Amino acid sequence: RHSSDLQQMLWPLGNAVNAALLKPLLHGMADDQGRLITLWTCLCVWEPQPQLQDSVTPQWPHGAASPVHKLMLAVFTLFSHFVAANDLCRTCLLTLATIAGTRSGHVAVAAAELLLLLHREGPLLNAVWMPLLPAFEHLLADHSQAATELLARLRTVSAPSPALSQARSMRMSEFGSSPGFSMPQTNEGRLFGG
Repeated sequence: RHSSDLQQMLWPLGNAVNAALLKPLLHGMADDQGRLITLWTCLCVWEPQPQLQDSVTPQWPHGAASPVHKLMLAVFTLFSHFVAANDLCRTCLLTLATIAGTRSGHVAVAAAELLLLLHREGPLLNAVWMPLLPAFEHLLADHSQAATELLARLRTVSAPSPALSQARSMRMSEFGSSPGFSMPQTNEGRLFGG
């Protein structure tokens, strides 16, 4: 319950909370991954609070992510620019997946929803997301609608499309079977966040 009042302060800020706004606040901690992970873990256990109904705060758009999740998206985006970002971001995602995997209460559901938000709207981090797929499969299988959608998105990205496989085979046949030659891997566009 300690976060309820703090979260109410986020509603009036709307989409003003972003990585650029947080950068001066977190810059001093950038080299201390232990403190960054502690901050992240504390935010992960905040259950999103409903908006107070008053005449001062504009109504939040229906279906939009809660302000605390928007805050965490901004923190995650900022983390992706720090030194050793892949390890830091991977730890953040595993923390959320572990909380979601408990399947106990609103915090677990919120953690799965936040994972999906980070995947949809967060920075493109293929090297972070894809190695975590087996852990996500274990922790999130048959969990919630958000977890199911996230797993489907990750599976889609991890399996090359038949058209891409055929195109690669055709390109390889053009070059013959030269020893020591290999086709470069391709990136099929923006895989995450869209």
